[in-house]
Amino acid sequence: MPSVPVACYVDLREYTQADGVLVPVEFDISKKDLPFEPKRLFFIRCVPQGVMRGDHAHRTCKQFFIPIHGTCEVEVRNKNGTQYASLDNPRRGLYVPEMCWVRVTDFDKDTVLLVLASEPYDLKDYIDDPKDFEALL
Repeated sequence: MPSVPVACYVDLREYTQADGVLVPVEFDISKKDLPFEPKRLFFIRCVPQGVMRGDHAHRTCKQFFIPIHGTCEVEVRNKNGTQYASLDNPRRGLYVPEMCWVRVTDFDKDTVLLVLASEPYDLKDYIDDPKDFEALL
């Protein structure tokens, strides 16, 4: 996966048949679906209207966001600038490298956002203060 200025979309494969649609994500890095091998998976749902999720950065954890159902907006900022992404297609995910400040907003009522993470949960990996983040950049 090439170096990215902030974040990048990744189109996933899709197989459509009479009995439905299958969108696989291989965790084996040699398959090239993801730029990292996930060690954690979580999903966000039932976000009240007007509520923001994220609003932090990770020191080492990379993330891959997939909108399983519904839509949301993502703001990603790092030393190279700020990028805005609309997540509205379950076949298109957003790769966010480490040291990026992420804010997720404008969730549809029924949005389910799946997140694959390169690292297990570790509170020490989080940067919650924007001033601390700017200082580290």
